[in-house]
Amino acid sequence: MTPAQLTAAQWQAYVDAAAPLLGLPVRAPYRAGVLQYLALAESMMAAVDAVPLPASVEPAVRFEPVSPVTPSEPDARKPA
Repeated sequence: MTPAQLTAAQWQAYVDAAAPLLGLPVRAPYRAGVLQYLALAESMMAAVDAVPLPASVEPAVRFEPVSPVTPSEPDARKPA
């Protein structure tokens, strides 16, 4: 189930409520950018959420990021 997208007014209300609770003041010059980013993040979530997955696919238990490999280094992700 995909959640409905929030309206601009709903994002504004969210920022007004969440920022003080998180101790993250959003100053006026940055407010438009924060709201724009939240709308962008919501659209990215919708794209990921739109990919159908069978019920047999289980969520990852733990994510372990791996540093990028430069051409001069051996790939640590591959067994030697």
